[in-house]
Amino acid sequence: MVLALLFSGFGATPSYGDPTPAPYSGVEPRKVLPGDPMHIPILFYRFRHTEDLPSKLAKDEQAKTTVTWNRNVAAFRFSVDGTVYVVVAPSISRFDNATTIAFIDIYRLDNANTGQWALVDPHLRPLVDAQGRSVDWRTSWYPSDQWDVRKIPAIEAERKSPGLHSERMAELYLNEVVKKNNPAATTSDIGLSERIPCEGPTKCLAGLRDGSLFPGLRDMRYLTEEKSKRPEYAAQNELSSSYDTWVRRDMPTGPDASAQMGFRDFTVPGDKPAQGPTAKALEPGSDPGGIDFSTLQLRYLAEGKGGTLEYAFDATTATSPDHKIPEGRNAVARASDAFFVWLSLSPSTFWVNLNPAEPDRIIDDQLGTTDVGRILLQADFQMKKLIGSLIHPDSALGQQFWGSTDLTAGSCISHRQWIVPEPAGVYEQDGGLYIVDAPLDVKSETEYFQGQADSSCVVPDIGLESAFRNLILPKVKEAINDAPEFAELRQVYLSRVAAEWYRQRHASGGTLSTLIDSGDVRNWPALRPWSPRDVFNQYVDSYNKHEFNVTRQVERGDYIYETTYTYGGVDFSEVPLNQLTESALAQAHPDLTDVIGKSFQSSVPDRRGKIWLGGSSEPLQEQNAAAAGSPSDLGSLVMSAVAATILVAFLVGFYLRSRRRRVAPAGFHYATLPPPTQPWSTYTPAPQRTPPPPPTTKRPNWPWVLLLVVLLLVGGGITAFVVSRPANDPAGPAPTIAPTTVKTPDTTRTMRYEVISTSGRVGRVLYIDDNGVQQALDVASPWSKDLTTQQGDHLITLTGQNGQDGDVTCRITVDGTVRVEKSSRAPNAHAICSLDS
Repeated sequence: MVLALLFSGFGATPSYGDPTPAPYSGVEPRKVLPGDPMHIPILFYRFRHTEDLPSKLAKDEQAKTTVTWNRNVAAFRFSVDGTVYVVVAPSISRFDNATTIAFIDIYRLDNANTGQWALVDPHLRPLVDAQGRSVDWRTSWYPSDQWDVRKIPAIEAERKSPGLHSERMAELYLNEVVKKNNPAATTSDIGLSERIPCEGPTKCLAGLRDGSLFPGLRDMRYLTEEKSKRPEYAAQNELSSSYDTWVRRDMPTGPDASAQMGFRDFTVPGDKPAQGPTAKALEPGSDPGGIDFSTLQLRYLAEGKGGTLEYAFDATTATSPDHKIPEGRNAVARASDAFFVWLSLSPSTFWVNLNPAEPDRIIDDQLGTTDVGRILLQADFQMKKLIGSLIHPDSALGQQFWGSTDLTAGSCISHRQWIVPEPAGVYEQDGGLYIVDAPLDVKSETEYFQGQADSSCVVPDIGLESAFRNLILPKVKEAINDAPEFAELRQVYLSRVAAEWYRQRHASGGTLSTLIDSGDVRNWPALRPWSPRDVFNQYVDSYNKHEFNVTRQVERGDYIYETTYTYGGVDFSEVPLNQLTESALAQAHPDLTDVIGKSFQSSVPDRRGKIWLGGSSEPLQEQNAAAAGSPSDLGSLVMSAVAATILVAFLVGFYLRSRRRRVAPAGFHYATLPPPTQPWSTYTPAPQRTPPPPPTTKRPNWPWVLLLVVLLLVGGGITAFVVSRPANDPAGPAPTIAPTTVKTPDTTRTMRYEVISTSGRVGRVLYIDDNGVQQALDVASPWSKDLTTQQGDHLITLTGQNGQDGDVTCRITVDGTVRVEKSSRAPNAHAICSLDS
């Protein structure tokens, strides 16, 4: 008798295979973030030949070895027998008094996961200096080659006219030196230039576009614009600034270097770095106090004035002195990247599938280049391993499962497991999204496709199906939502919720609207190298080794009973959003909006013991400005300035007029949404509560006078401006403007924090003072802290934690009066005292 439990992935999805690059006849350069994998060898080059190492040499040696920032540097990748190399070359001036010797570096990538590089010579052998000593990029300026272009007449002639820019220098060196010494070297497939290849006499940009320069190149990247596009000092400052950031952040060399440098915090290439407590807390040398940054989770998102993106994370308190700041930088980048990926790709691509019978249907090609794809696919793999351990016939739960029904000859079951979202609890206020909870569920395919069982299991055993749903699925669901193995899945799913909300609220007219379904995710590559085929092969290997194909035989009378099982899948193509009411939010997280509001100034603890950090960025500012166009002559520039002045004057008047006509209603604005079974696109906000009538105020006339004066100056160049909103605008009535009241204390207050433990020791005390969040570890009981403050309206929080032993009591006294006292019993006592001053 065969008792079969068959699990596999599912989904009507396009075919997938390891992508084979199509032949390229040219390429359009694209801007990338500092810390891009191709930028790393250039940073090595600048360290060795521009900044740190040359400064340690004698003055006469510095002149010979220094490649200044006004000379561009470019890097191009090639390979030999599967080993990856990168050649780095500088530009050479065409002037006669300039050097004709180019310092060339060649780096070999020894470990892509850790970013381990080694210097090699033109024969691709380990590099040694003139004294025969091994050369390391960290300690020696000695280049792979000192190439004098005067020795080749044709190249020297090209240097003099039109000139040798870094891209052309790299191509010449590859063709004239590397390939002649190493015939097996491939043509270059990826390149990066510090400045965009120029459109001048050298025609580097045109050559890349038509394929005459680096034929076969499939991806050309750059960091900043060329001299003709912006002042040269600005480009040099931008390049040297990114270098300084790299050095300050301990010179990261791995594929997550851009995240470690802080350039992937809800920004895209060309944007200013993100600002706020999140970015500051992750800076080198910061002392955030008591935060485990590896647990950062996105919980708030809003698009503010001028396209500013505001966001906030929560995190758990640290249980050790290691705050895991590098992991925190990656957590922020992972959340940011996932948000942009979820926006840029169509929801129809948000699936993964591991099935031994479907090797060409693993993951969407574009999704497979991102961390989102890696996390989803590895979560599917991890879920299979988890189910295997739960239903293993040698485990206690497995024995209970297999013994849950009377087995007969031919008993079998056919199941396919799938991770899907449950309705996410969200709350909207003032144009921002608060993500209160985002649970995940695990479904079995037979629950969706009744009667369509696997062909090898014609009549599924109802008893086994029931046992699987009642015994196994709850354990799997619990792990998906709580186990550390699925932490990254939960992190990127929160970004999926935020992206779905953004799609619905800002499908057009938003700062990021152009990204929606654009299909381009090249700006957000995975933070670690990975291959969907590798994950699939791991699964097949474990399947063949019986980790997922366990067989047990038991002889009973005339029958031999045999059990066999396999399993899997993840689908985030749909995200149901369940809009919470104000009362539901107050019950689930009463201080959420207040804490997030304060998190944009500093890190803030909430009443549940979580720490909150806010931040802001200005994504796509450069691209959106470029898309808007720029004046081509002085006349158009003047007209644009005049038009802008008129618009500003009009809007100022409109704003002041509106300010006197509307006052914000008290309380929260919220929408009551239909049940989550309805599609999100049908949700419509409930009408806002009607505010009380404002006092009558005389309107100022100066904005309209200013507008009239400007119109007279223009002389009819602009006919009119019309500001309107359709009656059926789904955004509802125009936003209200609330008056702001600031509370200022009349006197300095004295406060006393106290924590008492029955065990005589307190494992951790976490409290907030004027300098932010503070902590004390393993202190004697009773513990106390006296302080004074002149701050007005701010949250006062005190937390006392213990391990297995001892009850804990916390107490806050303000101006001699006990304002709050809370207790918690062992084991794992966790007392939290909180009040609004």
